[in-house]
Amino acid sequence: MLADIGYDGLTYAVWSGSRWETAKRLSTVKDRFGLEVFSVYVVIDLDQGPQHPINAGFLRMLEEMEGVKAVNLGIRTAGHGSNHRKAPDDKVLQDFLGRALEICARRGIDILLYFHLGFWMDHYSIAAQICSVVNHPNLGIVFPSYHWYGYETNAGSPTEGYQAVDPTPALMASTPFMRELTLSGATRSPLGWSRIATFEALDAGELDNFALLGLAKSFGYTGPVGYDGTLVGGNPYSTLKRSYDAMDEMLGLLTKHPGWAKRETHP
Repeated sequence: MLADIGYDGLTYAVWSGSRWETAKRLSTVKDRFGLEVFSVYVVIDLDQGPQHPINAGFLRMLEEMEGVKAVNLGIRTAGHGSNHRKAPDDKVLQDFLGRALEICARRGIDILLYFHLGFWMDHYSIAAQICSVVNHPNLGIVFPSYHWYGYETNAGSPTEGYQAVDPTPALMASTPFMRELTLSGATRSPLGWSRIATFEALDAGELDNFALLGLAKSFGYTGPVGYDGTLVGGNPYSTLKRSYDAMDEMLGLLTKHPGWAKRETHP
């Protein structure tokens, strides 16, 4: 479907390192479909210990997978019961990332930190701090608009409806480390994921992805831009096609009218 519509590539969800073997099939994707595998999405859980199959499997996957440029890494916990801690200098986490990045440097793979609602690393600032502390050329950030939007708008009740949120601070902090940007249509709703917000096609919802994309580009982002359609129901081809067309339109408009996404402040 992706190749038929015109997408350049995809991210494949391995979910946890205990399923690392599924990444082996990705080495044939480009030859079979002409699609790049930009990244795989993996979640680690360091409270289980570095040798747990979820975490040890992630390291083994880095050693053995082929045809993948990057790993989008969600950190559910960072070790020693750290699910409520927000300091990125935990020794368990740093040691584990050090082992992973040694493999990545040798094999030409990037680890892109994926902040995720409900995880220890649930905010862009934590991912940016980890990048600053670890300071490794193979470490960066993937910026998921859904998880940024869900976190920032979750201060009130989802039944209160849309709340305007300025993405400028998040993008200013993240862009120096950002190597992937994923966009999702989203609407605050108790019917959505984790009772916070829905995932939708890019031409739907109340999240202004046009403004977010324009700001990222104005701050110098030039990397890949993707669509995250997690949990979107209905006809998948139709949703993917609508989102592709919406992305193509946004990119074209930003080229023609870059000022349309300019952030302005008023007294």
